[in-house]
Amino acid sequence: MRRLAFLSVFLVLAGAASADDLDSAVLRGSSGFEVPARGAPIYAADAPYYPLESDVPAYAPAAPPVVTIAHELSIEVGGRFWYSTGRFQKDLFNDPRFGNNMVSRLTYDGLSGRSYELFARVDHASGFFLKGYAGLGSIFTGTLTDEDFPPAVVPYSNTLSDQRGGTLGYVTADFGYDVFRAPWYRVGLFAGYNYMAEIVNAYGCTQTSANQEICVPTIPPQVLAITEDSGMHSIRLGIAADVLLFDCLKLGGEAAWVPYAKLNTSDTHWLRTDILGAINEPASGNGFQVEASASYQMNAAFSIGAGVRYWFWNATGQIDLEQAEGVGGLAMAQPGTFNIQRYGYYAQAAYKFGVD
Repeated sequence: MRRLAFLSVFLVLAGAASADDLDSAVLRGSSGFEVPARGAPIYAADAPYYPLESDVPAYAPAAPPVVTIAHELSIEVGGRFWYSTGRFQKDLFNDPRFGNNMVSRLTYDGLSGRSYELFARVDHASGFFLKGYAGLGSIFTGTLTDEDFPPAVVPYSNTLSDQRGGTLGYVTADFGYDVFRAPWYRVGLFAGYNYMAEIVNAYGCTQTSANQEICVPTIPPQVLAITEDSGMHSIRLGIAADVLLFDCLKLGGEAAWVPYAKLNTSDTHWLRTDILGAINEPASGNGFQVEASASYQMNAAFSIGAGVRYWFWNATGQIDLEQAEGVGGLAMAQPGTFNIQRYGYYAQAAYKFGVD
């Protein structure tokens, strides 16, 4: 009976709520909060609105930025014309079994040359860089002074020959890191390799001292007398820096120490019948290479400029003269020293990729 009575009361209340509609029904137990209409937020009118997750529009995630190679790498390429002058000197000393005095000195001087080269530099956003150049040209003038000293040659002899028809080639490659850098300057350290090859030819021979046994009478200037064929391999350790002034003028320079250089050279005396072929002259030493340049930015990518360059090596080794003379098993290499220089100025034009 009690259950029937409770059910009757519940049905009566439900009917009243249906008749009066839920929008006007008061929540029992709280006369201050009314149930809102269906679909409306269940908050009081003056309460702050907090959107539900379903109310927030779905936006597509932003695409990750695309980093192109132009932003990672800066590449500069260009060409140069180098007008240079060189000097190659070698001193031949006596057979060490008989003494240590100097026997002969050959000095090729005023070795003017013209060469054309390509150069490039690649810079990475991390600060690492790779740079280098390669050139090829000719050595079109110069002289050879050939001295022979007593007691090997008595009296002292000094002959003069003209140099022409020579060749010049070189290549340099460096890898480094910019230790300090900003939009308008950079300073980097590098390690690299340089190779230079020279061939010089001495024509004719004129005696300029009192010796009447060497180049007397004078050998005509069209006769090839001596050819020196040399190649120098060098290890480079250096520093390179440049600075941009007024947004258009770039000043740059580098200095490289050569802690080790390997010289492979040969000397051919074409008129000496007692010498069988070329004389091998291996040696090793050290030196340095420096250069400085100034360039003007015509725009963000293209520039023109000029610079100066100086290379220097000293080397000590041996000259296999006795072996070339066919002495046989008794042959002993004679000590020799070498001094090599090349210096001059260049003009250049360059184009830079990877700029905005």
